[in-house]
Amino acid sequence: MAFVSILTTKEIGGAKLVISKNTAARVTKAVSGNHQTINVEVDFEHHKIRLIVGDNFSKRLTGRVKCCFSVPKTFCQSIIPNGNNKIEIPLIKNIDGWWYGDLPIEGNADAE
Repeated sequence: MAFVSILTTKEIGGAKLVISKNTAARVTKAVSGNHQTINVEVDFEHHKIRLIVGDNFSKRLTGRVKCCFSVPKTFCQSIIPNGNNKIEIPLIKNIDGWWYGDLPIEGNADAE
């Protein structure tokens, strides 16, 4: 049996993006690593989101562990289903360096 610290491991939560209705978004440390900035893109037609972290993008990562950033309120309203306060999107890293995830298909019909 091998023990690992729950305070330092990146494997517990896996790679994911969490977006809240209050426009706050965060990625797990497995995604952000030690980078300071992030770029996020959405493909509404195919219900995909992708992001890349680095040190020269326009959106800064904030917070104690540099994993948080803000997103537009209209975006939050369009993808978070009614009755939910947040969504969690598992992410997979592609060979192109971007992290990819699937947006919820139902979304929020009232945001249209």
